[in-house]
Amino acid sequence: MTKKSLSHLARDFMAALGFMESTRDITRKPALIDKIVENAITVADLQTQYPQDVPYRTRLKAALNSAKASDLDVLIENNVTVCLDRRLSSDDGSRNPSDVWAVFFGSGDRNILSLYDNGKDPTHGRWSGNHIADRSRDAIENLAILLRQGKKPTTVAAGIIELQVAMAGEGGGVLFHGFAWKKEEELLEKVRGIPSLQSPPLQLAAPKPTSSTPAPKI
Repeated sequence: MTKKSLSHLARDFMAALGFMESTRDITRKPALIDKIVENAITVADLQTQYPQDVPYRTRLKAALNSAKASDLDVLIENNVTVCLDRRLSSDDGSRNPSDVWAVFFGSGDRNILSLYDNGKDPTHGRWSGNHIADRSRDAIENLAILLRQGKKPTTVAAGIIELQVAMAGEGGGVLFHGFAWKKEEELLEKVRGIPSLQSPPLQLAAPKPTSSTPAPKI
């Protein structure tokens, strides 16, 4: 057995334990990412009004690549359009004081997942704390869990980082910051505090022609 075969077996064993992706999932993930990106490009606001170090498509691919292929499957199966959202960062690309890392719009005829974006090159500053992929995996993974359980948010949900407790027992617990989707009123006030966040970052629909305005030729 070759070293490459052993490496694949080791990866698949770790994947079975839930620690990493299988060789098969790694192989098929680029096609899943391309499908999600192509869907987004047709409807998303590409945010060209903001400075961008690299194209929207490159940044969205980096955000999606941080997630597991199995979670991307769930997004596709549930007709979730994934968009980047510069409204979740301040003008200089740093974290927005709202502390909201993602927004899910589940009402209407389209499911939209809006992810934090800062317009920066995702190949740099991975540990800066403001990297485009920092919480994309958390947002996608936690949304996929809800969708698998049939608990899709039917209105607007905000994805935040909150203080959580692990291994709680008689001696207390270990505190850590974990991602959570929230719908509570006080949490949604953070979203409402940024008026533009009340709607997803999509392209403005072209006005419908009236009887006096002929439809454009395509």
